[in-house]
Amino acid sequence: MGLLDEAAHLAIAHWRTTYDPEGFRNALAALESALGPQLVDRVLLTFADAFPIVAVYRGRMNAAQWLAGATDGRSHREIALEELLLLALSHENPAYEPYHDVFDDAPLTAINAYRAFLRELERYLDTRPGMGARSKTLLAFLRAPMLAAPHSLADQLAF
Repeated sequence: MGLLDEAAHLAIAHWRTTYDPEGFRNALAALESALGPQLVDRVLLTFADAFPIVAVYRGRMNAAQWLAGATDGRSHREIALEELLLLALSHENPAYEPYHDVFDDAPLTAINAYRAFLRELERYLDTRPGMGARSKTLLAFLRAPMLAAPHSLADQLAF
């Protein structure tokens, strides 16, 4: 699962640098426009609290402080959105089912509009440039391994 996650991050980085450098920044703006900035902030803060980076986990800063920052020119809100997207995709993956306790998204699903948030994010990403030989949308590209081998992590990795 860790290797698949890292491969997904590499694919997203390639998409971002090659096809849509402002993709996640613009996704945040689109989500705020469609759902309101308060909801977007709530979802990102809940995510950052439930799945903290090391500095937040160790109490060196809180999740809100981390979200207000940036690393290498990328806002932590964009980074959190990318991680949240991969978390949502992991919950779609049948091969991850035995491990859902490890990455339980209950704090997010407790937010009434969380599913609307994910639908709006997918709707937005579907309008962005595709990638790969067949110019698949980013989400179609990321879902391809799980669709090719829904019950085998090894086969998804081989894909």
